[in-house]
Amino acid sequence: MAAAVVTVAAGAIGLIVGWFVSGTQRVTEKLTEERRSAYLAFLHAADEANDYPQANRKVLERAAENAEFVCSDQMLNSGRIKKLLAAVDTGTWKDERQQFVMVARYECQRNSYWGRRRRLPEYGRIVTP
Repeated sequence: MAAAVVTVAAGAIGLIVGWFVSGTQRVTEKLTEERRSAYLAFLHAADEANDYPQANRKVLERAAENAEFVCSDQMLNSGRIKKLLAAVDTGTWKDERQQFVMVARYECQRNSYWGRRRRLPEYGRIVTP
C-alpha cells in the first residue's frame, strides 16, 4: 500500500515538473523567435537607411523600437540598438553593425537568461578572435 502511494506521488510530481519545464521551454522558444524577427527587421531597416540616407527614417525608428521591446535586459543596457541607430550613415557604421550582429546572434542562439548571464555579463564590446 505504501509503495503504491509513493508511486502515485512520484508520478504526480513528475507530471507537474514536466508540465512546468515544457511550458517554460515553449515560452522561451517563442520569445527567441520574436527576438530574431525583430533584430533581423531592425538590421534590414538599418542597412536600407545606411544605403539611402535621404530616405524617411520612420521604418528604421519603428524597427528599433520593436527590437528594444523584445530584447533582453543585457541588450538594452548595452545600448547596442541605439548605437547602431546612431551609426547609420557615419564612419562607425561597419564596426557598430558587426558588433550588433555578433550580440544579436549570441543572444538568439543562447536563449536561456540564466545561462547567458553567466556566459557573457557585458554586451558592450565583443572582441572577435
